[in-house]
Amino acid sequence: QEAPQEEDDVEASALAELEAAEKGIAPSGRFVQIHAAKTFDTTEGAVLAAVWHGVGIALEREAACRAARGRLLAAVIAVQALNRARAQRRKYRDLVGPFRSARLIQSAFRRRKAIQETGELRIQYKSAVKVQCLARKKIARREVAEEKVRAAERQRALELETDQFFAEFKEKLENGVQVVKFNRRGQAAFRLLVLKEDGRSLTWSVPRGTQADGRLGFGQSVRRKFSAKSDSFDLRSLSEVRLGEAPDPAFPGKFGTETLRMHASKYAQIRQMQEHGLCVSLIFPDRTVDLGSNSQAQRQFLTRGFGLLRNRVV
Repeated sequence: QEAPQEEDDVEASALAELEAAEKGIAPSGRFVQIHAAKTFDTTEGAVLAAVWHGVGIALEREAACRAARGRLLAAVIAVQALNRARAQRRKYRDLVGPFRSARLIQSAFRRRKAIQETGELRIQYKSAVKVQCLARKKIARREVAEEKVRAAERQRALELETDQFFAEFKEKLENGVQVVKFNRRGQAAFRLLVLKEDGRSLTWSVPRGTQADGRLGFGQSVRRKFSAKSDSFDLRSLSEVRLGEAPDPAFPGKFGTETLRMHASKYAQIRQMQEHGLCVSLIFPDRTVDLGSNSQAQRQFLTRGFGLLRNRVV
């Protein structure tokens, strides 16, 4: 308790002396002593603060130096590792270089060989295609030749068959072929078509075993007396062999010749013969010879035979 009281007294005396100094009164020795002590305390604190500030700066600099040293050490380690890696890479390159060169050479050789083989294969392919084309052409020519031979053989066979048929037709016609003849007077009768000895004249006669005039039993109502007179026709003037049901060029829309249409309009039997394909007409410049057959086969025989006879008669 005495120390605080003493300090208070000192402070009070100091204040009093300070006020006296401000008023121009010289301070006492006690004031000077107290003021010097306070000044020393303040300077010591400033010095200590400065010291501590310098210590802090030194510590910070030391830490920065340590960090810089660590970064430098890391950089050195990285550079050393990079140098070692480069050294290893150079060593590997020195060791593997010859093998890589050999591999490149081998690859180039293989590539060149592949190109060469490809060229050879292309040449072989072209040669094969060319050979195949030649073979196809040869086969095609052979097939064409064989087809020509077959066509010639068929033509010869057809000509032979035609010649045989023509000879048979001519022989039968020379002996007489029995047909039904329709005349222009509306009468129908059995007749034997006969080829004369000159080979180009056609005539007819009454077949044996029939009536004297050879009539069929219809067409008797014609007033004019029937005549069995036979005419003769030169087959060189035969212009057409026309089927009984074929259209008439002279009368569009009508079928058969005028004589055949006249008979068909009068008699149902003749109309049925025309409709069933049993009639044929020989067309001459001045008239027609209209015939009826007993079957379609005979009509076809007559049609083909007279067509060949018209072309071959001299």
